[in-house]
Amino acid sequence: MQYLLLAVDNTNPQKLAAQQYQQAKHMSDQMSALRGLVSSNAPKTAECLQDFYQRFEQEALVIDSWFAVQATNSQASIDDIKALTEHQAFSLTNPNRLRSVLAQFANANPVLFHQQNGDGYRFVTQKIAELDKLNPQIASRLLGAFSRWQRLRPTLKQQAQAALQKLREQSLSNDTFETLNRLLNS
Repeated sequence: MQYLLLAVDNTNPQKLAAQQYQQAKHMSDQMSALRGLVSSNAPKTAECLQDFYQRFEQEALVIDSWFAVQATNSQASIDDIKALTEHQAFSLTNPNRLRSVLAQFANANPVLFHQQNGDGYRFVTQKIAELDKLNPQIASRLLGAFSRWQRLRPTLKQQAQAALQKLREQSLSNDTFETLNRLLNS
């Protein structure tokens, strides 16, 4: 419902979404309104994100969703995604948390991940290198976001290949190294 309100240019759909957030009777309705606010960069977004976090910070799965809503926002910047990885509730040692940010960003935010300048690719490969030291299996799986890199337009393909080759220069676990080699040699 909120997407319809936000897509139609009438009275003030962002204000209506903020009202839906404030008047929601349960968390699911709040999350739905929050998605609409985040995806439209509404003026009340930061305030509602902070409120939602404070209400549910003790509920790990809800906070994972809170992170995912922000990581999949195509209106965000790479700095916004980096800020999520610096949030006090984010940790590379928490598999669900890192999937809610890094995997969601790489797999469900194609606009930002596939930026012309390659920042999305470089950011993810940098995090893979960090993660590989803590959890090689998940680092290796996160490389799956690059599974179609050879099908990208030439400029994006070059950016993705450069990021992957730079990752190859790191000291990597066997899991990540094998997955990376398979990607680069396919």
